[in-house]
Amino acid sequence: MELQQEHACIGQGTRATVLFHEPTYDSAMIRLDPGAELSETNSTNLDMLYFVCESEDNQVEFDLATAESCYRVSRGGEVRVPAGATYSLRNRSTEEKARLLAVVPRLPAA
Repeated sequence: MELQQEHACIGQGTRATVLFHEPTYDSAMIRLDPGAELSETNSTNLDMLYFVCESEDNQVEFDLATAESCYRVSRGGEVRVPAGATYSLRNRSTEEKARLLAVVPRLPAA
């Protein structure tokens, strides 16, 4: 599987692989090992989505830099990241990996 390849490593305990490049969106599978964190800024002009495909219950933590608190999601949950927002996703599990599907919309080329 692509997530096992060396080039999929994007940080300590964090791996990603692109699934699709489409005219209006990109999608990627993200894996967070136990205790791993992914911090980024949504640099697009559109909101992006993360769908939690696998995780221990309530152990994927979403922290939006502009929010006063963070919240946790489980398998089947989703997270919307507003355009321009800085955010973090953390796997708070000490035993199970988390897998998330990222959907990043793109404006079609003019």
